[in-house]
Amino acid sequence: MLSLFSFHPSPKQQRPHVAGFTLVETVLYVTFTALALLLSGTFLLDILHSKATLSAVETVAREAEFAFGEIGLRLASSDTVVAPAPSLTETMLTLSIEGSPVNLFLEEGVLTMTSLSGTEQLTSPEVTVSDLEFTNVASLGTPATVRIRMTLCREVKGTRLTEPICASFHTARGLRTSF
Repeated sequence: MLSLFSFHPSPKQQRPHVAGFTLVETVLYVTFTALALLLSGTFLLDILHSKATLSAVETVAREAEFAFGEIGLRLASSDTVVAPAPSLTETMLTLSIEGSPVNLFLEEGVLTMTSLSGTEQLTSPEVTVSDLEFTNVASLGTPATVRIRMTLCREVKGTRLTEPICASFHTARGLRTSF
């Protein structure tokens, strides 16, 4: 017999069509996202580390170039090399410029120059100078030539490096010659 009332399930009995992700899909998406963030974070940290290291290397080279330039200017304008004597090596260079003494030496890791006009630091405090040596390589009767050797180091802050960036530099500079 046909009923006048047909059966339709109530809204509570109907299974609604649910749009979205299953638990497995959500776990996979979270895992892939976390992995992508981890890899990109590591990549960015490596870039920052490389930039800090490069900056330290450039600073060390720039400081050495400036120091050698200043020493070369003083040597070129000096009358004589007072110390070290020919064939000797010392940690202090003493020049005579127009009869006035000029001393170049290491003071608490900073290359320092003293003259009658005062004291001047030739390297900045952000680098540390060590192993400073001046060798007078002149022969008797020739203008003095001084071999200069030093090591400069700079700490690399904010990176995984525990050792500072260091480089050793050497050059030879001579007195001016008059003809």
